[in-house]
Amino acid sequence: MKKRLKYEYGHTKRDKEKVLDKIAIGDPKLAVRISENIDFLSRLVLLTRTMKQEFYRHIDLIVFAKALRLCTPELIGGVISEVSSSIKIEMLHHIKEPRSVGEVAKSQELIIITIRELEEKGVIHLCPIACKIMV
Repeated sequence: MKKRLKYEYGHTKRDKEKVLDKIAIGDPKLAVRISENIDFLSRLVLLTRTMKQEFYRHIDLIVFAKALRLCTPELIGGVISEVSSSIKIEMLHHIKEPRSVGEVAKSQELIIITIRELEEKGVIHLCPIACKIMV
């Protein structure tokens, strides 16, 4: 029987807002950028199993884990659901590890660049409408 991993990671929307409010005190533009990045990354739940496999082939998992640092548990659980237990454990370790705001923002931006490149090439699709239409 497989051992289920207990997930204790991520931030609730309220916690995320508190963190973003603290960031905004020092750097309002950075807080907005991180918030927009999180919104963009939330679209990753639209990936199919095949698209997730392709996505993981093109990214650095540690950078991706850092990018997920301020995301919700639901998003994190959804995007790492298709990886092996050992990779999940490693990613969760990197997600939980305290990171500087700049490091999280930089990681988010690197992952978003990769996502856009993969979308442009047609490897993945993050359009909510395209995911609902059956042909």
